[in-house]
Amino acid sequence: MKSLLLLSLTFVGVVSKSVDKDEIIANLQKQLAAAKDELNHVKEQSNSKKKNLHEYTANGRRRLVDSDSWYKVGDPSKTCSWVAAYGKRCGVKGWENGDLTTKVLASEACLSACAYTSEIADVIISAEGTDCGNTDCMNRLHPAIPINVYADPGDIILFDTPAATCDVKDHDLYEENIVNGANCTASLHQLAGPLGINGAVAGDKIAITILDVVPTNWGWTYTVPGLGFLSDLPEDTYFNWWQPLMSSDGIHPESWYSDRYPNVSIPYSPFPGLVTVLPDQDIVDSTAAREAFVVSRGGSAAPAGNTELAYPSSVCGEGGSHADECLRTIAPGAFFGNEDTQRIAPGSTLIVDCFVDGCGIAIGDVHGGQGDGEVCITAIEMEAEVYISVDIIKSDDPRYVLPSPTLIGGSTIKDYTPSEWISFTGFPEKEQGLIIPQHATFGSEIENMTFVADNMALAGRNALLHCIQFLTDVLGYSFNQGLTLASAVVDLRVAQVVDKPAIGVEALLPLDIFQGDAYEKVYAASFGE
Repeated sequence: MKSLLLLSLTFVGVVSKSVDKDEIIANLQKQLAAAKDELNHVKEQSNSKKKNLHEYTANGRRRLVDSDSWYKVGDPSKTCSWVAAYGKRCGVKGWENGDLTTKVLASEACLSACAYTSEIADVIISAEGTDCGNTDCMNRLHPAIPINVYADPGDIILFDTPAATCDVKDHDLYEENIVNGANCTASLHQLAGPLGINGAVAGDKIAITILDVVPTNWGWTYTVPGLGFLSDLPEDTYFNWWQPLMSSDGIHPESWYSDRYPNVSIPYSPFPGLVTVLPDQDIVDSTAAREAFVVSRGGSAAPAGNTELAYPSSVCGEGGSHADECLRTIAPGAFFGNEDTQRIAPGSTLIVDCFVDGCGIAIGDVHGGQGDGEVCITAIEMEAEVYISVDIIKSDDPRYVLPSPTLIGGSTIKDYTPSEWISFTGFPEKEQGLIIPQHATFGSEIENMTFVADNMALAGRNALLHCIQFLTDVLGYSFNQGLTLASAVVDLRVAQVVDKPAIGVEALLPLDIFQGDAYEKVYAASFGE
């Protein structure tokens, strides 16, 4: 703009002074060329964003570079170098290219600090695909499982995670995918791992920081009778594909969409649902006893010793060295495992005990989005590349006092409060004669109760049912369709546990996932406008 001003002043000078004509033309041409150059530079800056930060090496591999103009809002000293040096602060907002009107996340501007590719990984542990029969894949837990790959503390480690089960899901099919995968349920969960950490021994703790999660396939969610939080209610199966709407970096989705949910857009909020270390023998014994007890009382659990499709087969398969002891990966525990928490998103750090030398880290069951609860049994499931770094915590480290497991993080996780929302409350009430699946181990005494004091499972069930009924009434969803969407986006939250005996649980539905006609309907039903 400064060049344009100078150009205008030149014209004023032409009128007020007698100057050689050729000199005037030459000056005007120079000023015009300078103005064009400046305007083009401004245009290039405004259009740069992440996609223009990609460079390519001589062999054609992509290399990520950082913006040289981004800095944290209010503090020009905190640039992309600060983001990289201090805890991967990729959720921090900043300014870029001198634009003080539009805030840009560090994750969008500082690509080498916040995004990862296999080219920059120090160690790769791959179980890509559906076959868990290789040395970098496992689906059982036991201290005898051998560790074949090691990394140093501080390395960038890529876990190329496999499909959760051994079946291949067809993008052109829906409920048929559930039928076709029925013979693969025993392979759950297929994990990339185990990975050993050099210098870590039993008795240490480790800090596992999630650096990035990059999907390698579409996402999917299904509802199946007999599974999930409302396992007694679905009467048939329901399957949904979620397709990614890619962001400008060409690496991460911006959101998920589906033909079965018109006018619904779910933000990409990734995390590995299962991060584990290998357990020791005491944990194996106590967990196996717990699962056996639950099953004996009519409850739901996955007992140890299932050798079907078990890997590594030399340890956990038929005839394996510890086949009758290997734990399934279904339930979490002291080893963390299948916790399915959104809080283990990129930027977060898991502190967990090391039970065997090397620790033996394994990762899988990656989610591209999930509500707190994962209520239908699946989130937005996806195969993905998960990048981590690991730090060893010895007994003289101040973090050693933290209980295991503990999660630490900042603003990089999904927003807890969406811009617009509706919340449905449930209390521990029920009909006489109803025994919900979570109460199967309680015995017949609970059957005739109409109120189960302080019972969070019953309160959460009622809150979720109110939410699904809302989706059915307002948008015409089937029960399974509402339950499946709820698993991807609805957060079950504890409202209070002190107002005895009626503790409260809420089911929070974000309204900002809806667009167009769907948004108008849910908004009117929520706000009366």
